[in-house]
Amino acid sequence: SDKCLVRSITFLWACFNVGLFTQGCRYVNDRFYPADNLPPDSAVVLTYIGRGFGRTLLLNGGLILLPTTRFLCDGLRLTWLNILLPLDKAIDAHKVLGMAVVLGAVGHAVSLFSVYCLRWNASAMWAGGTFGLTTTFFTGVSLVVTTLIIFVGSRPFIRRSGKFEVFWLTHHFFTIFYILLVFHGNQ
Repeated sequence: SDKCLVRSITFLWACFNVGLFTQGCRYVNDRFYPADNLPPDSAVVLTYIGRGFGRTLLLNGGLILLPTTRFLCDGLRLTWLNILLPLDKAIDAHKVLGMAVVLGAVGHAVSLFSVYCLRWNASAMWAGGTFGLTTTFFTGVSLVVTTLIIFVGSRPFIRRSGKFEVFWLTHHFFTIFYILLVFHGNQ
């Protein structure tokens, strides 16, 4: 039935996220580290966790646009995939993906900012970039702020309080999000 299909799709999505997180945690600096042979340095472990969250963000950041693409959903309704895919649950899928993006962004940012604080002392902290702010650092902070603005603007108390314009405006920050994302990756 419809519930079984939704649960199956959700289960597959969760498995992909766990797999990407695990793969991201084991793949650092172009080499794989066995999970049972982690270096004891806490900054390295936090780097693993941050990369794991980053991998899930790649998946969920790409998928989040699909359920809200009206042209795509309307086109799929005209095909045999309408029977297979729960297209009437598209907004629910978008909300779940949005929550996954927010959790992934916060996890990624907290992990890697902790590495930034652990690895550099006060004098060396300002060595890279302008006043210590590299492109990756600046775009990362900007991405977290943009993500949180979109998240807060999408809360039910905003949407249902007669301030739909706030919801609409903050959701258009997604253009800023994707522009920043282009500049954020590996330098």
